[in-house]
Amino acid sequence: FTQHLTLDNMKFNSRETHSRDGNKYDVEIGGVHERGGWYEIYDVASGGEYFHAEGELELDKVDGKWTLTGYDGTFELHPLVVEAVAAQGILIDL
Repeated sequence: FTQHLTLDNMKFNSRETHSRDGNKYDVEIGGVHERGGWYEIYDVASGGEYFHAEGELELDKVDGKWTLTGYDGTFELHPLVVEAVAAQGILIDL
């Protein structure tokens, strides 16, 4: 499922399964106005026992456009999470 955001309503949610490097990952992101956003990613095969990461997405309006300006929870934001955020029309400025 995917719900896209607008500039007036920063409410979105997306959950998709992606394949990368021979593995399947479940990637879920979401956000609510004034509370920022969040992400969760895990490998499907082990249900997150082998690989799991989650945290916060720092989203700000920059020049009138929603922009990912930071994150918390992991040392490096997984590329599939960045791709999922960008697919929502959010600019990436990390």
